[in-house]
Amino acid sequence: MPNHNPKTLPLATAVISTLALLWIAALTHSDSMWGANHLRFLPTGYWYLFGLGSLLVALSLFRPTVFSLFSLDIESWKSRAVIAISAGLLFYLIRIDTFLLGDGYAWLSIMGRGANFIHKWTEPGSILIIRAIQSALGGYTQANALLAFQTVSVISGIIVWYNLLSIAIISASKGPLRTLLAVTLLASGTTLLFTGYVEFYPILWAAATTFIYQALRYLKDRKRLWLVLLAFLLSALMHLQALYFILAVTYLILEKVSFRFPALRSRNLVICVSGVILLLGVAVFYWLYDNLLEFEVIFLPFFQGRSASPDYAVFSVSHLRDIVNLIFLIFPGALILIALRIWHTTSNAKPATPLSPTALFLVLCSLGSVSFLIMIDPVIGMARDWDLFSLTVLPPLLLFFLWLRQIDEKRLGQILIPYTLICIIATGAFLAANITTESAQNRFHSILRYYGAKERSGWVLFANYLKERGDSQGQLDLLAEMAKKFPEDKSLEQFYALLSRHKYQPALKLAREMYRKDSYRGDFLQALGNVFRRLKVFDSSDYYFNRAITLRPHNSMLLNEYGQSLITQGRLNEALQVLITAHYYSPTNSAIMEGIGLAHYKMNQYDSTSLIADSLFIMDQNSPGGHLLRLIVALQNNSKEEANRHFKEYKKHGRKRSDYRNILEYYGYLEE
Repeated sequence: MPNHNPKTLPLATAVISTLALLWIAALTHSDSMWGANHLRFLPTGYWYLFGLGSLLVALSLFRPTVFSLFSLDIESWKSRAVIAISAGLLFYLIRIDTFLLGDGYAWLSIMGRGANFIHKWTEPGSILIIRAIQSALGGYTQANALLAFQTVSVISGIIVWYNLLSIAIISASKGPLRTLLAVTLLASGTTLLFTGYVEFYPILWAAATTFIYQALRYLKDRKRLWLVLLAFLLSALMHLQALYFILAVTYLILEKVSFRFPALRSRNLVICVSGVILLLGVAVFYWLYDNLLEFEVIFLPFFQGRSASPDYAVFSVSHLRDIVNLIFLIFPGALILIALRIWHTTSNAKPATPLSPTALFLVLCSLGSVSFLIMIDPVIGMARDWDLFSLTVLPPLLLFFLWLRQIDEKRLGQILIPYTLICIIATGAFLAANITTESAQNRFHSILRYYGAKERSGWVLFANYLKERGDSQGQLDLLAEMAKKFPEDKSLEQFYALLSRHKYQPALKLAREMYRKDSYRGDFLQALGNVFRRLKVFDSSDYYFNRAITLRPHNSMLLNEYGQSLITQGRLNEALQVLITAHYYSPTNSAIMEGIGLAHYKMNQYDSTSLIADSLFIMDQNSPGGHLLRLIVALQNNSKEEANRHFKEYKKHGRKRSDYRNILEYYGYLEE
């Protein structure tokens, strides 16, 4: 150990323990250690590099480090800019081409649909930025969407690195503590967000780190509060999760007011106002949670998880394990930092002092971010949804570093080299595991196995991904694995088979059984809506359709089925609005267009029905749906000859349709 000093033993132990944890996670092939097991997915060459890095860590523990040789000179904004731009060039060179984490492929699909796209309410500003770049590139294609996302990702990385270096200057004095903080912030798993990552969180990090930097700067010189507020508003515009900084922003505003009005200069006043805001927020939260399904499903249940993952709740071992993994993924040296704090507390304890303005600001930031981390449901699993939660651990880290200011610089200098090496090799393994295509696939498959039924959408995504890659055998193997993990999918197939044979009571029984197993799965709610629609129990049909749409508001076929139900009920204006929404999400779906045409027909808008038929013929000159719409309009105009012509065309081209037999029976008289 360094100088064989017993006081450094806890730190050396923490270093060795962190290194051992990385090796154990790789060698045991544990899916549950997703925050540390990156090496297991990499080729042999990376194992040798990792082993070399581990050897250097071990050797550095036995040699005292001259920390002055390892001190960052980043006082000048120019030096920070050079470092950040250099990092940006590196991000560009190592950019990823596999986007299985987060919702990368989903967003590429959504943004590549032309003018029609899903405007997600939680990320309004970020979406507009991507769309603006796509427009500048020449159109809303998937290729332009990828280029837009990757451009924003790399540029965001430059901004974030500049901000993080600036935060390190403000938060720590020059020397080993500043270097330690800079290494912690930069040699982090968040680096992946800036290597061409397809998601909106790189933009959020750029805006949020700007807010935190400007806030810390304001607390130091008491200038430019307007810039802090602007950065906060931009952060919230990029992603509404930034609203968890609202308590900290309120504190800054109240403190500014108290400086101008001495009568209000009271910490108790700030605490009381913040407390009132917090209580109101809790009250509104509980009301929304109890009354709105779309709000309820955003949050984790407190003690018992939902049907798909009953062991995953706020107060559960599974959730706690995920949080620990996330912390280790973002800040690999976390265990060493904790050892530093424990060593400092036991060796150099000082009397407690009141919270400084900076500390109180970071406490309030941490209160919001940690609440978000603990309570929000990582619907697709935290290992895949890590990007959503990555920002939540930044404020607590900065607060933690405030507690390290009194640690002896010599002690810090002795631990800097091994600490830096561990952060680099751990983060390097994470980056390599996601940049290398085969490794990224294997890691994603491991994540799917770990979460099981909680992450069904990921299984579907991965099956489609393998199909598009031409790996038909891999897709078949995955589908076989899915059949074992999701036996209820077979029940869903049986349900629609019963429905197609008009066996409504057995179908209703099966749908209720599926619903009892998982009352939050949209497929099962949709099934109940469909069977009640066939049974003409429209109150129940509307109830289940509306719950299903709440959970899957952008599912065009679900909206189409609900629209058909509304047509059956004679609620034509509502039906038309629902079907137009469905058409927006799937503009080339002929079944939806037929529904729109039928709604216009029922509303006696025959010209509109004919226009829909013409649109169908443009898509397919032999469109059975187009002929069917023309047929009913012709009958309405008493043109039996024209109706018969379209009927014959329907007979010729509509053989594969489910309504084929019924249509032949109903309009067969036209040939008489």
